[in-house]
Amino acid sequence: MAAPMFVNAASNVDKKIIKKLNRCRHSLRKLDSIEISEEPTNILCVFNGGLGTGVCREELERIFSQDANVEDIIMLPQRPYSFVCYLQVEEAIQICNRVNGAKLSNGNQLYISYVRHVPVCSFPSGDFPPGLIVEKDLISEDYEKQLLQLINWDCQDLKAGNILKHRRVKHYGYEFRYGLNNVDPENPLSEGIPKECDAILLQLQRLGHISHHPDQLTINEYLPGQGIPPHVDTPSAFEDGIVSISLGSQVVMDFQHPDGRHRSIVLPRRSVLIMTGESRYVWTHGITPRKSDIVPLTDGALTLFKREMRTSFTFRKVVNPDHHIPYQVSDYHTFTKDPTPSEKLNNIPELPMSESDAAELEVLHVHKVYNEIADHFSSTRHSPWPKVTNFLRSLPEGSLVADIGCGNGKYFGLNRSIFQIGSDRSENLVQICRERNFQAFVGDILAIPLRSNAFDASICIAVIHHLSTKQRRLNAIQELLRIVRPGGKILIQVWAMEQEKNKQQSKYLKKNLHANDDTCDNPETNRSTLSNVQQKEDKQISELSDTMKQTKITSQLAEELSSAKTINGTSSKPVAKSLEAVNDGISTNPAVTNPPRLAVHVNRTCFKQQDLLVPWTKKKKKTTQVKDEEAAILHRFYHVFQEGELEELCATLSCAGISQSYYDEGNWCIVLTKTQP
Repeated sequence: MAAPMFVNAASNVDKKIIKKLNRCRHSLRKLDSIEISEEPTNILCVFNGGLGTGVCREELERIFSQDANVEDIIMLPQRPYSFVCYLQVEEAIQICNRVNGAKLSNGNQLYISYVRHVPVCSFPSGDFPPGLIVEKDLISEDYEKQLLQLINWDCQDLKAGNILKHRRVKHYGYEFRYGLNNVDPENPLSEGIPKECDAILLQLQRLGHISHHPDQLTINEYLPGQGIPPHVDTPSAFEDGIVSISLGSQVVMDFQHPDGRHRSIVLPRRSVLIMTGESRYVWTHGITPRKSDIVPLTDGALTLFKREMRTSFTFRKVVNPDHHIPYQVSDYHTFTKDPTPSEKLNNIPELPMSESDAAELEVLHVHKVYNEIADHFSSTRHSPWPKVTNFLRSLPEGSLVADIGCGNGKYFGLNRSIFQIGSDRSENLVQICRERNFQAFVGDILAIPLRSNAFDASICIAVIHHLSTKQRRLNAIQELLRIVRPGGKILIQVWAMEQEKNKQQSKYLKKNLHANDDTCDNPETNRSTLSNVQQKEDKQISELSDTMKQTKITSQLAEELSSAKTINGTSSKPVAKSLEAVNDGISTNPAVTNPPRLAVHVNRTCFKQQDLLVPWTKKKKKTTQVKDEEAAILHRFYHVFQEGELEELCATLSCAGISQSYYDEGNWCIVLTKTQP
């Protein structure tokens, strides 16, 4: 079964493997422009053997070190391949002939190719994410020794469970609770930050790198080969300006933006890293588990640097509960209090014209909004969809199920014979799940931090319609398929543009539903409340329409927004079809060169276009000064799916088949079966 990778040089290569190898070559070129060598080299590219396919370094070492001396194994974050380097070409040929086509313990079949160079994306970059600072000359060797001598890994630390899977950890000031991804400001530790740390912290303040004096310290010890998954330090827990000191060894830290941009930054021994602004709140950072890094020399050449034991000191300032958390960075903006109609218009975002625009839109109008409305949102989400319930109850006993976009966890426990784990992008919704004793964690559907081929089934309810480009929606479905095993099933549900089918209105359109209802889960609300909320939304739309006319921005869009005002929850005039062209990025007015702004939908009316903002009316807490509750209106981005659109999107995937598709109360639903890894 095993065969050399270079097809031209072999006559007895398994035809099935050749076919797979050619597909892998195409994928490698498409992913990272990796060129394959037709002649043997000392570097093997191992497809299906990467971190992105759930493969661990230890298993690769065991397989590729048999009867050969591995110089290095390079595994890149979120990539389905890895690189195995040998000193001698002959060793690479020997291993390639024996291992090519072999299966790993998780069922992945390895396909091996020769490459002449490791791709540049794995090299450290001099282009830093915005707000990232690295100081290389602030800590002397003597001060390094002094800091390392502060650590006392005593028995109490071991009893407290301060040994994680990939490292040993110790906290000062406040304990960071990894199960909750947070600290308890009301429960400080008896041992504060050691005074010996003041020298470097005061120096950073004098340099203007941080504006506060940290009150929380986490010390991590990393052995060679250990790392930490990509993450953002909890925004709601810590202030802007996080400091990390590398002692004992240098390391390469990987930063990734939501739009896919990647930076690998060398952190020299005794260097100080400061993350502020966008690098702190938007870019994830992590350390790939490997025993060596490719680092640049002063002459521009590259060398392999072997890691040694590294100890990191991470200093943070716990957020004051009354302090505003600066989620917005760089040109990110938020709605202001009581804006003028002109300001409201400027705050209505445009259709995304790039991946970075799309990521920014989702941060502001999906991630941030759900974090802010989590409690209110959860109180309206308690009744499971019957067909989702039936899907979960149809699964065999002992099935492992991932609920991606689990919200408040309302689909947990419907089938007690299965095992469920959930993830959601909203930290506050995940916290609600944990308070209900559900297994849930914070995760992004575009980079699900779960092993490949590990789950028997997955559900993804009311999530994909929050992604603002077709490619991002497709990437999300590919991630869902990645985590389930071959033969596993995935149920996806998205909001439908067609809210009336076969002359039957969806429950969303019916008058007796709550103003915020975008599913059939909410309790009934009296009509006076509904009317008050509707009047406020109509007033906002009227103001936006007037402002658009005054500023001459797409008069057609203004007129149609004006016509969308409702009377008792029923649209008084249909919106023209040409608005759909505007929201597809095609303006009917040739004088308009800017991308069109998203329309604000009027709740409980038929959709007039696919990409829009849906209001959520969040009631503010009562105060002694204000008798009546005031409502704040936030806007969530939606892409509502037309009939056949979800099937068309899934049909492009070669690794899955459509088992079922159906319409359910204003939603399009599909069940996929994974056919191959």
